[in-house]
Amino acid sequence: MNAMKIGLLFLVLNWTLPLLAEDDVLSRIPKDTVLIGRIDLEQLRESRLGMELLAQHGSRVESFQSFMVDMVGLDPDAVRRVWFLSSEKDRGIAILEGSFSATQLSNGLGRLPTVQKVEQAETLFAVHYNDAKKPRKQAAMLLDQQTLVVGDRELVERYLAALGDRQLLFSSDHPQLTQLADSSATVIGTVLGEITRWPDFGKDAGYGVEEVWLTAEVGDEVTATLEVLAMNEVQAEALVNLAKGLCHYKATDPMLAAKPLIQNALRHATADSAERTATLTVKLNGAEIVRHLAAGDQANR
Repeated sequence: MNAMKIGLLFLVLNWTLPLLAEDDVLSRIPKDTVLIGRIDLEQLRESRLGMELLAQHGSRVESFQSFMVDMVGLDPDAVRRVWFLSSEKDRGIAILEGSFSATQLSNGLGRLPTVQKVEQAETLFAVHYNDAKKPRKQAAMLLDQQTLVVGDRELVERYLAALGDRQLLFSSDHPQLTQLADSSATVIGTVLGEITRWPDFGKDAGYGVEEVWLTAEVGDEVTATLEVLAMNEVQAEALVNLAKGLCHYKATDPMLAAKPLIQNALRHATADSAERTATLTVKLNGAEIVRHLAAGDQANR
């Protein structure tokens, strides 16, 4: 095969078999996606709260990491970010970004008793497996050394099929995907398109809601923010009043008496509006989280 043929073959492969290593995850989002979210595990591990929790639960963390490395062939510390995509209620996929080895996954996950290795085009490693906690067969597929896709088998395969047809993908300059790309939040999620696309979500409940965003910043404390873009300022103010009422109701709910961390956070939650945007902010004190989890560990011993 001469150099020209090799060059043409290379171009064809790059056109017909696009892999995520060459493009950002956000340039490969299927149009049927309704919910999308991201957790920046690298940022979480490096936050002050994250480091304190890892130190507090050191032995458990080490045991979990050893199990994942030895039995699954995946080092949790090698996972930088996790994306969650869902198009149907209670079903979805997770896209892990990090550093992965097909050989290690094959020697670990590939040898577990409930796992079946399969041949799957455009992957370095692919398996189907049963999860006792899920009603449908699951799948894990390594697209390249930086991208591992896991979740409902049917949805994983549908996702792979979409990668080969750009008409099935959102445009890379989609406003919400651009906002996701620009965000530095530790956790972020949104609804793509109309919220009423989500199964069982009443149209009345979603009336007047144009966008919904949930973010969480993790540092010395956790700051969770829910932002809702309404159709007008009146609707935004109504949403603020609803949020205040719900927070007050839950903060005084006797059922939450056993969860003082959450109850206290709801007592001090703030809600306000600016033009068409209604915002609810809830803060969890990092030191209280550490103490709460430590108390729970002692109670379970």
